Amino acid sequence: MEAVSFSHYLTQQSLISLSQAQDSLPAGIELTGDDYVLGLFDLVGEIMRFAVTRMATDGRLPGAEERTILSDLRILRTEFESLDTTRCGNTGLGRDVEKKMEVMRTCVEKVETAVYGMIVRGRERPKGWVMDVPDEGGRGEVESY
Repeated sequence: MEAVSFSHYLTQQSLISLSQAQDSLPAGIELTGDDYVLGLFDLVGEIMRFAVTRMATDGRLPGAEERTILSDLRILRTEFESLDTTRCGNTGLGRDVEKKMEVMRTCVEKVETAVYGMIVRGRERPKGWVMDVPDEGGRGEVESY
C-alpha cells in the first residue's frame, strides 16, 4: 500500500482512494480498510524522505507555489488528528494508529524544520554564493612528524 500510494501521490498529486489502491494490486490480494489507513500513515514517511532529499539536492521544496509538499503534509496531519479511533478500542488498528500518529507528527515536523533551515540559509547566503578560498598557487604544504 505504501509504494502504491506514494507512486500515486507523485504522479497525481493526490491521495489514492481505497478502491483505486485495491484495483492497482494483483488479483487475490485484498486490501482492508485498516491496511489502507495504516498505509496512508506510512505514506507520510515516504513523502517526508522525498521532500528532505529534494530540498538537499535542489535547494527548494517540491510542489507548486500555491501547494507544496509541506502544505499537503500539514493537511494530512490535521485530517489524521481528527480521526476518531476511540471505537477501535484495543484492536490492532487502535494500537497501530496511536504509534503511527506520533511518527507522522515527527515526519511533518522534520519537513517543517528542513524548510525553516532552507529559508534561513537562503537568506544568509545569496544565490550563487561561493566561499572565498585563497589561491596558494598549487598544493599546500603538508606537515609531517
